[in-house]
Amino acid sequence: MKLPITILPGDYTIVKLPSGSEIPEWVDRTRFYSITDTGEEFSVICAGEGLPEEYPHECSMKIFKVNKKLEFSETGVISSITVPLADKKIPIFTLSTFDTDYILIKMEHAYEAADVLKDFHDVDYYSW
Repeated sequence: MKLPITILPGDYTIVKLPSGSEIPEWVDRTRFYSITDTGEEFSVICAGEGLPEEYPHECSMKIFKVNKKLEFSETGVISSITVPLADKKIPIFTLSTFDTDYILIKMEHAYEAADVLKDFHDVDYYSW
């Protein structure tokens, strides 16, 4: 199954905050963002501009979006993306929502990841 994959424009960062933190004012809510609090950690994925440096973070990430509403009965979606990338030793961070999946990839690997994935999926290079 070939999936349509769009690469979101912009640069994103994953930030770790203490569990129970308030949503920081520096989170740009006009673009893609995600907040997860597990009770052990509080993670924020957001646009990478203007973020404080004092928290553990990974910056310069591109977001590869499965540009299709996925059904909960579908299987193998994530592995169809992650296995080819793992075979090329490209590290990833995954995020799923109710409708679809997102793969975050450091900018230093993003072009190679897009080239790898084009052999398996329909990658929209022009979106970023």
